[in-house]
Amino acid sequence: MHEQVLGQAHRQVPGRMHAQAPGQAHAQEPGQMRGQVHAQPLGQVHGRGGGLPLPVGVLQRTAGNAAVARVMAARSAVQRTVDEDERPARLATHGSWERQKVWSRASYGAHTPRTGGTSVKVTLGPGMRAPGSTYAGSRPRRDACTIVDELNAQCGWERWIKGHLWNDNLGGPGVSENLTPMTGRTNGRFNSDFEEPLKRMLDACASQARSVPGHPVWYGVEFDVRKDGAFDDVPDPADRATFRKISKGVVAEGFEYSAHYVEKDKASGATARVGAAPRGFPAEID
Repeated sequence: MHEQVLGQAHRQVPGRMHAQAPGQAHAQEPGQMRGQVHAQPLGQVHGRGGGLPLPVGVLQRTAGNAAVARVMAARSAVQRTVDEDERPARLATHGSWERQKVWSRASYGAHTPRTGGTSVKVTLGPGMRAPGSTYAGSRPRRDACTIVDELNAQCGWERWIKGHLWNDNLGGPGVSENLTPMTGRTNGRFNSDFEEPLKRMLDACASQARSVPGHPVWYGVEFDVRKDGAFDDVPDPADRATFRKISKGVVAEGFEYSAHYVEKDKASGATARVGAAPRGFPAEID
């Protein structure tokens, strides 16, 4: 019997029939054979080795090219399924680490549309610092923390901003609950003393999640920020009087803050405080 290449027609000399082994069916439409054939798994024929898978060449000669193509596609699909199921980071977990961004709903302190917010507490997962992660927060809304507009209009000797308590690059929204009036200088100190160290903590959580996919837990960070004191550093008496009339103590002198590691079980989704920085991670913030 001549070997036949998949997709290539069998060459035949006019007027001659090819030799055929006794009991061998002619190739015909896929899924049909002369005589009665029992239902069986695709790629197997009863009576040939107890139902073992046939070599591609034999299957091709008995069932046709289209049937061979279906068998190969089915085998590839099964192999892909097995390979995906064996990946440890995706097995019996609450999703991929890149989607582990906000682990708890933000808890805000007292706030008003004019004066903004006073505190926030939230827990973030490693996905907040995943490579290629898009900007997750939002810029200050025009109608939020509007006292800043008054300060910039009447106290122009200082640059006033609507500062995020929960950093917008880490998912913080630009709403009154999460904004507070502060000077540009105060915002700079807050960023260097707290926000950048917080980002480094989350970077370590993301690095661990990416490099050790089989670890049973993910690491994240729970942090809280609170306004502290009342800003009153205005040298000029006339400017000070104007500022105090507008501010009435709502502009913070600084902030109190803390950040601690938490872990999330991949199987149950339960979270718990770690108690100390995991080995190789930046120190917690107290």
